Amino acid sequence: MFVCAIVIFGFPRELPGSRERRDKAIEEGNLPKSDERLRGSLKDIVPATIKLLKNPTYMFNAMGTTAGSFFGAGLGAFISKFAELKFNTNPGLAGVTLGAVFLVGATGGIFLSGVIVRRFNLKKSCRLSAMCCWCFQLFTVWTAVTFIIPGCNQIELAGITKPYYKSQSQLGSLTAQCNANCSCSIASIDPVCGEDNLSYFSPCHAGCSKVEGSKAYQCSCILSVGNGTEASAAKRYCDRGPGCKNFLYFLLVSCLLIVAVFLTAIPGKTVALRCVPDNQRSYSLGFQFIFQRSLGFLPGPVVTGWIFDYLCLLWGESCGRRGRCQIYDIKKLSLAITVLGCIMKGLAMLFFFLSFWFCKSSYDEDDVKEDQTKDENESMRESLNLSKKLLTD
Repeated sequence: MFVCAIVIFGFPRELPGSRERRDKAIEEGNLPKSDERLRGSLKDIVPATIKLLKNPTYMFNAMGTTAGSFFGAGLGAFISKFAELKFNTNPGLAGVTLGAVFLVGATGGIFLSGVIVRRFNLKKSCRLSAMCCWCFQLFTVWTAVTFIIPGCNQIELAGITKPYYKSQSQLGSLTAQCNANCSCSIASIDPVCGEDNLSYFSPCHAGCSKVEGSKAYQCSCILSVGNGTEASAAKRYCDRGPGCKNFLYFLLVSCLLIVAVFLTAIPGKTVALRCVPDNQRSYSLGFQFIFQRSLGFLPGPVVTGWIFDYLCLLWGESCGRRGRCQIYDIKKLSLAITVLGCIMKGLAMLFFFLSFWFCKSSYDEDDVKEDQTKDENESMRESLNLSKKLLTD
């Protein structure tokens, strides 16, 4: 932070050309003569806030940015857990790889948006920047389907998703006749895969009386596949299908999703600066920051976490207190996050379109149009004078 402060300290107090542009804005009435910049007093902040709230271009742009932040913040908090659940990845590996994907995606999105702004000179055009934000959302809304990429099959857990062998008890309970007298703990899952290709919460819940290394023997709850032999189990989940190998595809599409989220960073800030008077630009960025954090970054992880909790199939329990979730409904979880992403991206697309719809040409754009009109008039006059000379000759 100290190094960044030194670099920022090297910038001039005013950028080249800003004073001339401010004077021109005052002459045209776009900026009050007696109020070049906002002070910290309440009598300046309250009217400036009311003006921002009444500015549809600014507010819809802030709402579009907030909608993207809502989904992005929840995504950043829980995407590694989602990858661990759906693709059966190691938690450490999922965290490291997805962290790298976030870094590359965010950097690439901001860099690409900056290149586009510079290439098409969007920094002088509020309307074109607003249209650029809307187009980015329109063409990248498909990235919300990242979470329905096929993954591992749902864990088939005895007593939760499938009944025990020869059991009359309903789903949702780990206790059956074969383990009723075992007093098995449900604090943390210790899965075993039985010969019947069904996963059990622990060797105790599988009715196993003997455990050696990675194997459990004499399991009364497991249907034996051999004739006259006692059933056994391996200490792991049963095979969850070939979808677990799609983790690399998930990383690739996730990177595109992060790029899409950050593509509107530079054009969005351009709109926030160009749609307000010069004396409110600094305050508009600060107000947008508070608006985005309060309604986007703070509630986003809370709502996403609530979705995870709501779709939990089995909670751990220790000393009469509920612990962490042990098993999730993966299919419903994937669908729920995809629906949330589509809703947030759809709202962002709508808000950016409304920001573009209400956006008026800034005085920079008017200057460009006036210069173009003058050049066209001068060329017309020159052509007319040339034609008159030819006619007189």
